Amino acid sequence: MSMSLSSSSGSFRLGRSVVVLLSAPHSLIALCYCAGLVATTSLGQGAAGQPLMNLAAPAVAGLLIRSGRRFGRLDLAMLAAIRLAFAALVGESAVSAAAAFALDAAAISAGVLIFARLRRAGFVSSQVRIAAALVAVSVAASAILSMKGFASAAFVTGEAAAAAAEFVSTALGALLVMMLALTFDRAERRLAGPADIGGEGRPGASEFVVAWVALAAVLAAVVFDGRQEIALGASVVLAWFATRLGLFATSLAAFLLVATLDAFLVGDAWAALAGAKSLAQAELLRGLALALLSAPSLFVAAVIHDHRAARRDYAFRALHDGLTTLANRARFLDVLTGATTTARAKGRRFALFLIDLDHFKAVNDRFGHAAGDGLLIEVSRLLQDSVRATDLVARLGGDEFAVIAPVPTPDDATRLAGRLVAAINRNCLIDGLELRPSVTIGVVVAPDSSVEPARLMALADHALYEAKAAGRNCWRICSAEAADAFAVDWLVDDQEMTPQIVYLD
Repeated sequence: MSMSLSSSSGSFRLGRSVVVLLSAPHSLIALCYCAGLVATTSLGQGAAGQPLMNLAAPAVAGLLIRSGRRFGRLDLAMLAAIRLAFAALVGESAVSAAAAFALDAAAISAGVLIFARLRRAGFVSSQVRIAAALVAVSVAASAILSMKGFASAAFVTGEAAAAAAEFVSTALGALLVMMLALTFDRAERRLAGPADIGGEGRPGASEFVVAWVALAAVLAAVVFDGRQEIALGASVVLAWFATRLGLFATSLAAFLLVATLDAFLVGDAWAALAGAKSLAQAELLRGLALALLSAPSLFVAAVIHDHRAARRDYAFRALHDGLTTLANRARFLDVLTGATTTARAKGRRFALFLIDLDHFKAVNDRFGHAAGDGLLIEVSRLLQDSVRATDLVARLGGDEFAVIAPVPTPDDATRLAGRLVAAINRNCLIDGLELRPSVTIGVVVAPDSSVEPARLMALADHALYEAKAAGRNCWRICSAEAADAFAVDWLVDDQEMTPQIVYLD
């Protein structure tokens, strides 16, 4: 019986280990390491037998940096097994594979550690700084991965140019791969949202297609012609990517350009490199040229990304309340004006709700402004959760809120008003303090009552005060009949300005 239990327990532990090994983070790291090994082998070797680009370790480092994870023992064991299996497939000796993996593991650990230190120091606060941090990581990782070449140059061949060429190409490849890992489906999220925020439109699908076709044409010309003038033309295409298409697209385009040139332009294929003293020196100069062609576009894209993000942040702050992040009064008035225009032209009905938070001053006076701010935030969340995505919830100031919601009938407006009152009137825990807020709502429906923004505000305000007179924690609607009987005494636009002479002593 005990042996059966022990066997079952052992099977369970083995199954659990397999599940952990095949879980998403670990399997993705394994997949990227395999792809990096295949890509490194496919790109071939340089004049001195060094890899043209060493991509496996930087790919893993980029994924770990992206996820904020450490390089754990399970990762180490999994990648070691993959490296040995790959060596067996390509006919590499186990000793050579073990030495190469030791350098890979050291490069991954160093890269993750350097970026983590910079992150804790608060350095990586923008895309430009992230790119600068990745440069530091790439240089450190490349120095480790090129140790074998530097040792060979120092003690065996005496050819320092080959080791330097390996260092430059590895650093450039590491930078591009890690930029791809960190920007995929992430860098542009901060810029997501309506295209008009910040005053900049997003590039359309046609622009993406044309840009990638242009890049493909340049790469084909490089492969079949090989003149350095064509490679210089590629920098123009990269500038297009950097200024219009975002960080990830720019990183991918730069990586494809560098990988294509590394794979198809060997030695002194460029006329400008024909005067190099050796093939290794020509590869070093070519690596430096590729770095100058591709790396600046990454920083240009990062600068433009930060600039666009700042513009969108400023535009968001101009149209939203700083405490609750709801729409502010300016945004509310813009939407109200647009809704009344549509109601006047097409008869589309909408409801305007003016909402007051009951007894808010008493909360501030008794429990302090921090509790009052927490209550405003909680009420804002409850209001937002009670309406549809097409409805607008705004904070007009202080304890005053408003909602603009398209409604098919006035009955739908009254049902929504009741739902809002019920949603707010519940116990809320604010910093350990239990409160039960309530709201009073005045409702008016357009175009039934009016299509003028100022009059709609006045009618909703009148209904609000009727609800307050009824005891608060309720709603009242200003019907079309009541609106006809209700007269607004004066509006700002109705006042005649009379000139006055003021004498200054």
